[in-house]
Amino acid sequence: MYERIVVALDGSPAAEQILPHVRALAHQFGARLTLVQATIAVEQVASSMEPTMGGAVFDPELIEEALESGEDAATSYLDRLAANLRADGLDVDVEHPPGSADDVIFETAQRLKADLIALTTHGRGGLEKLVFGSVAESVVRKSNCPVLLVRST
Repeated sequence: MYERIVVALDGSPAAEQILPHVRALAHQFGARLTLVQATIAVEQVASSMEPTMGGAVFDPELIEEALESGEDAATSYLDRLAANLRADGLDVDVEHPPGSADDVIFETAQRLKADLIALTTHGRGGLEKLVFGSVAESVVRKSNCPVLLVRST
């Protein structure tokens, strides 16, 4: 039933609560897992460094350092989780493309022709949801494959 599962992570323990669920599904169906974490895009770094936005003076080296730091952190994080899953006999890939989380998750799932997207919800509501939005809600709206949502505790 499931051959490819895209697992959305953000580096938080709350997001990792999806892992026992996808581990069980991957074992049950022999699915390949792709762990994905969005990293900061160059546009996001540059806009935060605009002097008119209260940021530092535009410096290409600072932007490059910020991008490399984000990529290194994502690589280390995802590789650690993947090693744990591989030790349990699972096939696991990792990806950390730049962009907004919902776009990265959706685009990765489409490109890989995923059978399932799995992620946690952080349980935001009210004003916090209005201000920050909901990655899970956006993924559900955009996705053309099933989405497994687990509410984090």
